Amino acid sequence: MEGEFDASKARTRVISHPLVPVFLVHLQMGEKRVDQVVIMNTGSSLFWVQCEPFSGMVNTLYTTFNPSTSGSYDAEVDCDRFCAYPVRCQKDFDDFRSYEVAYLGGYVGGLLAYDDIVFKPFYDDESIISDVVFGCTHNETTPFDIANGVLGLGATELSLVSQLRRSDHKDGALIDTGSSVSFLQDIAYNKLVGKIAEFVGTSLEIGYITSSGNISRLCFKGHLHRDFEEFPIVTFHFEHGTTMRLDKGNIFTQSGQNLVCLNVVDASQESLGSSLIGVNLQQFHYVSYDILNKEIGFMMMDCRALRQVCLSCGESYLPEDELLM
Repeated sequence: MEGEFDASKARTRVISHPLVPVFLVHLQMGEKRVDQVVIMNTGSSLFWVQCEPFSGMVNTLYTTFNPSTSGSYDAEVDCDRFCAYPVRCQKDFDDFRSYEVAYLGGYVGGLLAYDDIVFKPFYDDESIISDVVFGCTHNETTPFDIANGVLGLGATELSLVSQLRRSDHKDGALIDTGSSVSFLQDIAYNKLVGKIAEFVGTSLEIGYITSSGNISRLCFKGHLHRDFEEFPIVTFHFEHGTTMRLDKGNIFTQSGQNLVCLNVVDASQESLGSSLIGVNLQQFHYVSYDILNKEIGFMMMDCRALRQVCLSCGESYLPEDELLM
């Protein structure tokens, strides 16, 4: 793959799922270019797809990948190089490299292997990447039934990003497309909640609701576009001058007919050592990753200009006042 592929030119289709807060990526697998849709996840590292024979829930648009029909498939992967927590890897009795990784209380397991993948964007030439290490999953007990697998884009040796461009990992805020909710460290979370409390005052009833995964979220009795119409832009500040501007549609979700919930929770609930920026905060933003220089950038979309190609994007709300984080 090195010397044959320019990673900076890789393009593909990324689709926001209308019912589930995830981004879906279309790609093709193997010699016969089998269509697959996978969940983009910057918070995990393993790229895997369901493979025949498969044991688990299948409810996807595309066929489960059959490695026996791909002449470019190769199961001879170096476990010592690519396996590290949370991916557990070992040689099995046939000398293949079996793996297992936990997800959302379930797990996926199968064989680590090499094969070719193809990205085909709407607007550009296709990108063919040879000999990508991926998980050929034969057993699955996760709720990922809307997709054929997961495209892990984390910072470990195993992720597709690292396979294309090698780089060192540095701790900081995690940008995670696999989580709808965001987690902030105490000092940032308390500052945000304090500013929200100043805005709301005594006009709305306030309480905490425990959602799936036993996550406690701050909620308000009201309506997002009525009671938070004048809510100002919130700005997150990162190292090296990077900022992320967030409007009411990022910060809150209309969780019920008369219930508005904060899309951010205290990171201490999950004992996280760093903040995590989830999908709801990332929506309506262009996100740029400079892998080599370890930098990230955010730019808020003008959804009015995108209305013809992004019908579900919603209105862009850009008041002048800002809350500075």
